[in-house]
Amino acid sequence: MDSITVLIFMASLIIEVCVILKMPVLPFLLGCITSANIGGSATMVGDPPNIVIGSALNFTFMDFVTNTGPIAVVVFLFNITFFYLWYKKIFKHPDIDMDKMYEEHEDLEPHHAVTDWKLLWISLSVFVFTVTLLVLHHSLGLIVAFVGIMGATLVLLFGGPKMPELVEKIDWHTLLFLAGLFVMVGGLEHAGVLDTIADAIINIGDGNIVITLTLILWVSAISSALLDNVPFAAAMVPVIRGVSESTSASMLNPMAFTLALGCDIGGNATPIGASANVVGLAVAEKHGIKVTWKEYCKVAIPAMVLAMILINILILWTYA
Repeated sequence: MDSITVLIFMASLIIEVCVILKMPVLPFLLGCITSANIGGSATMVGDPPNIVIGSALNFTFMDFVTNTGPIAVVVFLFNITFFYLWYKKIFKHPDIDMDKMYEEHEDLEPHHAVTDWKLLWISLSVFVFTVTLLVLHHSLGLIVAFVGIMGATLVLLFGGPKMPELVEKIDWHTLLFLAGLFVMVGGLEHAGVLDTIADAIINIGDGNIVITLTLILWVSAISSALLDNVPFAAAMVPVIRGVSESTSASMLNPMAFTLALGCDIGGNATPIGASANVVGLAVAEKHGIKVTWKEYCKVAIPAMVLAMILINILILWTYA
């Protein structure tokens, strides 16, 4: 699933579990956001930049799985270790009285939480159907965006009378914020700022694959943290295509997948670096939990920088 979709329900789930266990929400919420972006880098549909890059450069679902997938798995394990070590104090002395917890929450059977089994099976069936189409979209000649919209439409059509209520619960404030952010970054792109950055990367690299891939990775990571990763990925695609045509066709894959990893995981650094970050923090705020930029960046920036160093090594080992 797309990392944004994951955060919509995982953020609520994390908050509910942490409240029951009387554990702090922030470590688990940040761990979830960063993990969603890392996991999203593994497939073409996992993160919005991958959809942009894959669609524009004609990559398939399996191209991403085989190129970015293994790196994403290694970085995910590293990220888990980082968060455990950073917050190890809360795991050494957890303030959890299990007997008291079960007394306060008598019914903790998972299946009792399902209030509409019919809707559950409809949603799961559509989900499996949608994922199947996403994997086969290239062979079937389907656009990734069309597959996603079709899945949502099927749920709305067959979901029953609760669907209007579901539409009302959509977080329109977050959608408008993202739309405004894309407009502002679109202005920078139209003014040529992003193209200037992209061209500078290529000129400094001067055909050297080690320098070029390293520059693409770090510039895309830093730019995504400050601007949002989707527009920067879109601005870089024509540059990557042009360089591969003028130098060597073999450079296309390394540059494209390096860009994807830089944009996806570099976006972890700030609350606005990726759409999933914005959505996850918005869900938390609706539950009365506000995370400041200082609280977020204090943990996320070191995690991102260390992850980028690891990715840099893995990319050069794979392609250089």
